[in-house]
Amino acid sequence: MRVLSGNKARCHRIILQRDGGGPYDSIFTNLLIFRVDENAEKEEDSYELLLLKVSADNIYEPNKWVIPGCLIEDTDPTIEGAVKQQLHEHTGMELDKVVASTKPFFVTKVITTANGEGSPVVSVELRLAYICTVKEYLLKLDEDEFSGGAFFDRTMVKELDMQNVVRMTVDRAFRWWGAS
Repeated sequence: MRVLSGNKARCHRIILQRDGGGPYDSIFTNLLIFRVDENAEKEEDSYELLLLKVSADNIYEPNKWVIPGCLIEDTDPTIEGAVKQQLHEHTGMELDKVVASTKPFFVTKVITTANGEGSPVVSVELRLAYICTVKEYLLKLDEDEFSGGAFFDRTMVKELDMQNVVRMTVDRAFRWWGAS
């Protein structure tokens, strides 16, 4: 398990104490970027969430749909700085502001090597989700990592191929957005 220092350590110690969680190995953020479709027939279908499709040759979940986000590295001076940088690198979008943050949650993963050799490792991620606005809804994807990106309403995401943890976060995102 890694040890955090500086502002991140204080911030996440507070989150862990308030949430009653335990130790974690990494921090991962999800950026929930919504836009409103003025032409939607039903109000519940008017909110659309940005999702990105991972490129076919990417080792992490090829061809699956994901929520923009990033792993927070020990070298990142702040979470907000890492989020701004990764959002711009992956989508070309510029973060306008964080509207709200959601309740942190934990994801436990079993990580194995690509060739199946060696013992599996259990990793616990602290997931932080931020509802964000961007300055302009113009996608310029990092083509090395992503093959597509689009805004989807709650009914459209049901047909997309994504990990269970991503689907769970997307479902929560539409509930969080409706409550914000």
